[in-house]
Amino acid sequence: MTNDAFHISASSTKKGEALIRINGDISGWENSAKTFQQQVDTITGQGTQNARIKINSGGGDVFQANEICNIIDQFTGEVVAEIGAICASAATMIALSADRIEMAKNGKMMIHRPSGRSQGTEDKIAADLKVLRSLQADYLARYAAKTGMSESEISSLWQTDYWMDATEAKAKGFIDVILDREAPKVSASISETTKSNQMNNDQIDVHARVASRVTSILDLSASASADDVSRAINDLKERAEQAAYYKAKFEDLHKEVQEVQISMLVETAIKSGKITANQKDQYTALAKADYDTTASLIDSLQGRKSLSDQIKDTNFQASNQTERGNWTWADWAQKDNDGLQVMMKEDEPTFVKLYEEEYGIKPIIE
Repeated sequence: MTNDAFHISASSTKKGEALIRINGDISGWENSAKTFQQQVDTITGQGTQNARIKINSGGGDVFQANEICNIIDQFTGEVVAEIGAICASAATMIALSADRIEMAKNGKMMIHRPSGRSQGTEDKIAADLKVLRSLQADYLARYAAKTGMSESEISSLWQTDYWMDATEAKAKGFIDVILDREAPKVSASISETTKSNQMNNDQIDVHARVASRVTSILDLSASASADDVSRAINDLKERAEQAAYYKAKFEDLHKEVQEVQISMLVETAIKSGKITANQKDQYTALAKADYDTTASLIDSLQGRKSLSDQIKDTNFQASNQTERGNWTWADWAQKDNDGLQVMMKEDEPTFVKLYEEEYGIKPIIE
């Protein structure tokens, strides 16, 4: 990086917010961490809740950057990060601790994998590697939560130092607003300035309302962090994927059950003589289109009479016979030979009895 002396300070402004300036490489405190902590304690103790962080740093020590984030977290109101010419490496972690990130139009942002040096025993190097991997996981999670990209997408970006101008940083979700400070025009009227300020205020208000709506939908508190929102969104994604999986399984099972129901409906109709085998495909198609209507239609059809019904209709059984109950074989042969043939098939005991009475032997029935 640039090896500029690191300087950090916090002060109150007339707007009632804290102004934090971070300049140079984060590699040693020109003023101490204790001094910065005291400054923030004094400001928050006066009731100041909002803060604006002006960052112009090429990065540096990860742990010092993390401690700066911890101190800034004391502000309970809105924290805005304003990036100047550069925000790189560990400095991006400080920017991501803010609720909103603004960046100068000519500013540059750079992300890369955390790095470090290690020497000593095998165990010492293994321990250092464990810390480095943990820091890398922290970076991945923070970048993914801010941008909405997956951790694998972030990993594909930072194979080496990945630089972005303001336009790309905004497009990828690393920042929220591009600051385009043009030189004021002499002819600009007060009304135009007021209108511009109103538009900026409206933009901030819209952002706040959107953030409030998102936390409400996700059932999170108003003070939820970007990490909380990211975890809630990922949880919803997992639930949605599980729901889609079980929905597909249910639809497959429902389809199988429906096919079995249709098959049973049609086969039963064929066996009962309500439809013919040649009509099977026709009624199967009807049942697939509207099962309930087809079932009602088949139910209304007249099927083939059962054996008991046929016997009743021809008065074969003694309980329903009147005149024919006393008929002999000769009577049946002369008066209802067709009925005699039906009797042979459907009421064999009566047929055999009459035959024996007539001829004295049992008939041979094939």
